[in-house]
Amino acid sequence: MNYITIGVLCTILACIFLYYILKNHYVTKLTKAMHSERYPEVVDMSNRAIYQRFIGSYVCDLYRVKAYTRLGDDLKFKEVLMEVVKKDYPQEKRKEFLELYLHYFLLKKDQEYAARMLEEIKALGEPRAYTYNEQAFDVMINGATNLIEVMEDEINSKQFNGFGLGVLVYMIGKQYYLLDNKEEALTYFYNSLSCFHKSAIYVASAKAYVEEICEELGRPLPKY
Repeated sequence: MNYITIGVLCTILACIFLYYILKNHYVTKLTKAMHSERYPEVVDMSNRAIYQRFIGSYVCDLYRVKAYTRLGDDLKFKEVLMEVVKKDYPQEKRKEFLELYLHYFLLKKDQEYAARMLEEIKALGEPRAYTYNEQAFDVMINGATNLIEVMEDEINSKQFNGFGLGVLVYMIGKQYYLLDNKEEALTYFYNSLSCFHKSAIYVASAKAYVEEICEELGRPLPKY
């Protein structure tokens, strides 16, 4: 290997190293601004071309939409949300984004926008994902309580994991809660926590139900 080849390799490695330093720098700035509740700053940074170049347009859109949820301007939030929905991101990223905001709207009891997200999920052409999300819509919006056995069968099929499995377990708990069967509701809400990532949208809700039911039944709080 001659000196020219070594020099070229060193230059390439230096460029890669610099790229990751800059990427980490921009991600850190966005994250700190979000944690410090400087939401207009998050929106501004995520709109900049240099941030999109280093950390990706999709990640910037995630930060931007999340910032608008915290700013309290519901019309602007929904306008920006639908802009992102129309973007041609890869299927897996579209699914992640649509599921996140479907369940955001379900928890907010916003039937119109939950239905919009559900239709977009249907258009992805993934029947399994559409099934549990449609069932979640029926439970959260329509107050359905007749899906317990169906959802248990889906869980037992071993075809679901992660967030999808967590949604099924949570929704069974929700149905038992609506049926005033607090013992079963407690079991399912608590078990759903083992399926979700700690930052998942249902974690706070599941914990709140666990704490409410434990207090009502005179039970000690379980360990999370």
